[in-house]
Formats: sequence, C-alpha cells, structure tokens
Amino acid sequence: MMRVIFSKYHDDRHDNDRGVLLMPDLPTALVTGASSGIGATYADRLARRGHDIVLVARDAPKMEALAGRLRAEFGVSIDILRADLAEEADIAAVEAR
Repeated sequence: MMRVIFSKYHDDRHDNDRGVLLMPDLPTALVTGASSGIGATYADRLARRGHDIVLVARDAPKMEALAGRLRAEFGVSIDILRADLAEEADIAAVEAR
C-alpha cells in the first residue's frame, strides 16, 4: 500500500534550469511504499515540485538508490525510514517520525 501525506502547497513557480517547481514553505511529504512502483513515482513528482521527502518502505537499498537520484536531480532533502507497515513496531516508528 502506498500513501502520500502532505498539506497544500502554494502557486507553481518553476526553477527555469531544471523544471523544478519552487514553492515557499513546502511541507515535507511522507511517501509509503516508496521503493518502487507508484510510491517511487509519487516521490519523484513531489521532489520535482520541491518537497523534501521521507521515504518509507521495506527495501532500504532501493530507497537509497531512489533517494540518491532525487537528491542529485532536484536538490531536495530525502530521509529514509525502513519499515514494514504490517508490523506494529514499524508503524510506531513511522508515527514517531
């Protein structure tokens, strides 16, 4: 299951050399299921808009690779949280983040 959590952002101004949307005071987005598929796509789109991101998934190496690419391409901050959301302790760790 993939979820994206963030609040509203402002207007859509673009960084003219990278096509990155720049918006003041953007919230950090938390994306679950972020190691592949739709979750990775959402992470890419949010990073492109200038959001810092917390990636949450079970596959830490895939998240590390995605995080490295997003940091390099869009200059955003990416945190990685390895978690299996079928496990209560991992859910608590995500909630604490």
